[in-house]
Amino acid sequence: MRVVIYARVSSEKQDVDSSIAAQLRALKTFAEQNSYEIVAEYVDEAESGRTANRPAFQRMISAVRAGSPRFDAVLVWKLSRFSRDMELSILYKRLLKKHGVRVISINERYDDSPAGFMTERMLEVIDDFYSRNLAQEVVRGMREVASRGFWVASRTPYGYRREKVDDGSKKRSRLIPDDATPNIVRRIFDEAGRGAGVKAIASGLNQDGVPSPRGRRWGRSRVHAILTNEAYLGTLVWGRGRYHEESGEEPVRVENAHPAIVSRPLFDQVQALLRSHSPRAIPPRRVTSRYLLSGIAKCGHCKAAMFGLGAKAGRYHYYTCATRYRTGTCEGRSIRVERLDDVVLAAIRDRILQPDHLKRLAAMVVEEQHALRQERSDRVGTLEKALADVERRLRSNYEALEHGALSLADLAPRIKELRKEQDRLSATVLEATQPDTRDSEEVDLPRIVAALGEFKAVLSSGSAEERKSFLRGFVTEVVRHDNEAVIRHTLPSGRPSRAPEVLELDLFGGADGIRTRDPLVANQ
Repeated sequence: MRVVIYARVSSEKQDVDSSIAAQLRALKTFAEQNSYEIVAEYVDEAESGRTANRPAFQRMISAVRAGSPRFDAVLVWKLSRFSRDMELSILYKRLLKKHGVRVISINERYDDSPAGFMTERMLEVIDDFYSRNLAQEVVRGMREVASRGFWVASRTPYGYRREKVDDGSKKRSRLIPDDATPNIVRRIFDEAGRGAGVKAIASGLNQDGVPSPRGRRWGRSRVHAILTNEAYLGTLVWGRGRYHEESGEEPVRVENAHPAIVSRPLFDQVQALLRSHSPRAIPPRRVTSRYLLSGIAKCGHCKAAMFGLGAKAGRYHYYTCATRYRTGTCEGRSIRVERLDDVVLAAIRDRILQPDHLKRLAAMVVEEQHALRQERSDRVGTLEKALADVERRLRSNYEALEHGALSLADLAPRIKELRKEQDRLSATVLEATQPDTRDSEEVDLPRIVAALGEFKAVLSSGSAEERKSFLRGFVTEVVRHDNEAVIRHTLPSGRPSRAPEVLELDLFGGADGIRTRDPLVANQ
């Protein structure tokens, strides 16, 4: 009988008795004892038995379909080497049987009788249970190891390297700072603490030729991932992700598990700045604050928030830099609340809320909307073409099945893959065609111009809450320098913009801006 042998291990740490070498040795001995002719060998190393996407396994299946070389059986050390997923095991055995090929386990005896069939199914059920139970046991063991401060995650945070330490009779990994990259991490946090955005930080790293963790260019997502990673505080966090969320278990958290690269005050300051830059939420204290520019005013020196502070038993009120107030390390001086409020309100009323300026800004909005529409249209078109191609291939498979050209066993794996891709693309197309306020709402410039008088009246004589509500509808930031201020804003539509970075304009101190004549400094 002509046979092929198939051997598999899922990791290099498997028991020596089931190693690739041991499996091949046992399979060849069995073939020799039974006078079988081995015509090919297929070996998968470090491949899971819960999937059929194994290189050697797929080559073997392709050889069966092509009939080259011809063979009568597949020899495996145990059925678990063939597959640990019961459904996949049954599916591929049927496919092999259709081509006259049996699967023979040299360590598990069963025949073609009803009792042998039941034995084979029981073995597959046991293998499937073992695999699923093993995954839970592995996770449980990793939780225990992580809870003792050892690093068990697959990726090492940028700025660290792993060091093996003794843990009884075993070696475990702990994180220690790398030789050079911690300075890059500190640079990223320092720049973020001074108010730089993730895009600006990434651009600076690229300009200086600093390679990213993967040796490529830096991007915003990479910088943001570093800035939000608690590992740089020396804190180990393990157990996040969909699998752990579905299990209902809280992540493992170990403080001081390894040396920190950044300080807690700096890390907390950066997190606060990242939250303040997010347009999705405004903390309640900003909404209820008595100060008009609370949550909007920023220090021009360090980019930290400026908050209202009373002095002299509440007789005077100042906008004060948060960094200067906490640490005294910023040179930005305080300014009387009335002074900054009056200057900002006057600038908005007399310079921003002008028809010519709003028309110019509206043209920018319309241009951006058109670009977004075109980009979305192109993307939807590409997705729909891909979806149509998948549906065409599905129809071809169904027709082949209907006409008997191929059996269900032959087509089932491919149909399953195509239907998954069909579902994914359908969901993506549906998401891409959902209405988006950024490009679905036209700019109603005549209405805005007609309402200019009302807008100015609110700023001049409206209540404190009315003025605050109106300002937050279109002013995104007021950056106060020593003797000037920069107002960044969108169109006054009565609601916050979803894309302020696209629409922002500098009215004071910008490249084409107008500087204030009166110095904006504190009288103290």
